[in-house]
Amino acid sequence: MNKNLNQFKKIRVNKKIEVFGVLGFLNQKNTEKDCKDIWDNILVCISKKIDKPTMALVKSLKPVAIEGKSIVLECPTEQSKNWIHQTLGNMLRDEAYKKGFSIKLVVKEQNNSDMDTSYSAYKYATAYGDGVDEHSAIDKDVKNKSAFKEGISSKYTFDNFIVGKQNEVAYRASLEVATDENSIYNPLFIYGKVGSGKTHLLQAIGNRAYSLGRSVIYISMNDFTEEMVYYLKAGNIISFREKYKGVDILLIDDIQFLSGKERTQMELFNIFNYLFQYNKHIVFASDKHPRDIKDISERLVSRFEGGLLVETSIDDQIKLSIIKQKIQIYGLNVDERLISYIKDNTTNNAREIEGLVLQIKAKGVSILEAYNSATGLDQRMPNTSKPKEISIDKIKKAVANYFNVSMDIFNKSYKNKKYATAKHIAIFLSREFTGFSLAEIAKAFNIKSHSSVNHSIKKIEKEVKEDKAIQYSVSSLREILRKLD
Repeated sequence: MNKNLNQFKKIRVNKKIEVFGVLGFLNQKNTEKDCKDIWDNILVCISKKIDKPTMALVKSLKPVAIEGKSIVLECPTEQSKNWIHQTLGNMLRDEAYKKGFSIKLVVKEQNNSDMDTSYSAYKYATAYGDGVDEHSAIDKDVKNKSAFKEGISSKYTFDNFIVGKQNEVAYRASLEVATDENSIYNPLFIYGKVGSGKTHLLQAIGNRAYSLGRSVIYISMNDFTEEMVYYLKAGNIISFREKYKGVDILLIDDIQFLSGKERTQMELFNIFNYLFQYNKHIVFASDKHPRDIKDISERLVSRFEGGLLVETSIDDQIKLSIIKQKIQIYGLNVDERLISYIKDNTTNNAREIEGLVLQIKAKGVSILEAYNSATGLDQRMPNTSKPKEISIDKIKKAVANYFNVSMDIFNKSYKNKKYATAKHIAIFLSREFTGFSLAEIAKAFNIKSHSSVNHSIKKIEKEVKEDKAIQYSVSSLREILRKLD
C-alpha cells in the first residue's frame, strides 16, 4: 500500500506548449486579407456541417487579425460569444487546427471603437488551442465560464464515501482528478466488483469538479451507446461528438459493456483523443480490468492503461462502517444486534447493504425480530430493492448486452454453451423480476412446455451456488436490472 500511495506525491511538470500547423506561418507577416481568406475557408468547411440559421450566426463573427498563430474573431456581444463558445467552439477549433491555427473569440469594449496593434481595446473572452502567452486568458476563462453538469446526483460525495485500505488509492486518485485540473492521472480507470463504490467515486468526482467551476458529464456505457445510435439515425453525429468534446471531465460507468460494439469504440476513441489532447480528464469505471474485457480494440485498451489503473473493493472493516452509516442515514438505532444481522445477511456489496437497511426501515421490523429471525424477516418483508413491473423484453435486452449476443437467441434452442447459459439466466431472472407464471414465461421465450422453464430456473439456482462465474454474472445482471427500475 505504501508503494501505491507514493504515486500521489506531487509531481510538478512544465506544461508542454504545442505548436500546431505550418512553421511558415510563424514568420509570415499576416494581413487583414490573410485573416479574412483563412476565415472564409473555415466557413466553407463548417457550412456543410450545420444548418442555415446557425450558419447565419457564425457569419456575424468578424475576422479582425492574426496574432501569432491565432485567428482573432470579433463577436457582436458577450452573449453571442458565449453561445458560439459552448455550441460550436470545438468545431471551429478543429477546422482552424487543420489550417495551422487556433482561434480566439474577442468582444469589443463598448467605450473604445478603435483597435490598436496591441489589442488593448479588446478583452479576450476565450481561447481555443494552446499558443504562446495565452495562458492568462485561458485561465481567466476557465474560472469565469458557466460550468454545466449532466447525470450527476448530489447524493454521492467524497464526504460520505467510506475510506479503508482496499479503496484508499482509488479515493485519493479520484479526489485529485476532481480538484486538480493538471492531475497526471489521466485517464483514471477504476475497476472492481459490483457494489464496491466505483459509481460513488465517479459521481463524487462530478460533484466536486462542478463545484469548482468545471463542466462534467456522467453516463453509463449503455446509455452512451444508445445516445450515439439516436444521433446516427438522426443524421447528426457531429452534435453527439461536440457534446462530449465540450466537457472538462467525462465520467463513463460500466465500460465493460463496450465489448463488441465497434462503432461505439470508434466514437469513444476519437472523443478520448480529443479530450486528452486538450488536457481534459476522462474517468472510467468497470467491473473488469481492461485486459479482461473481451472484443475490444487494442488501441482502446492501450489508452485505458496509459493512465492510472486502480482496483477498489470492500473489506470487512469498510463493510462494517458502511452498515453503520446506512443505519444512521435511514434513522434506525445503531444497535449491535442489528449490525450483526445485516453483516451476516449481506455480501461485501454497498448496494445490497443499503437494500436490506431499506427493507428493515420500510417494514418497521424491530431490532430484536431482525436479529432473532432472519427467515421470518425475509418472509414478511417485500424485496423493495427489486424493480417493479419490469418487462421480460428489458430483461432479455440486459442479458443480451451483458453476454454480447443477439436477442434472437431467446427464441431458439442452442447447444452453444454461451447462448444456452444466456437464455437460462434470462428465464431465471424473468421469474425473479416479474410476476409472470411459468406458462407465461414459456410463451415469452417461445418454449412449448413450462416444465422447460422450471428446468432453466433450477439449473441456474444450482449453478449460482457452485459456479462463481455464473454467480457473478447473475449478481451483476441483478444490479443492472435494478438500475432500470
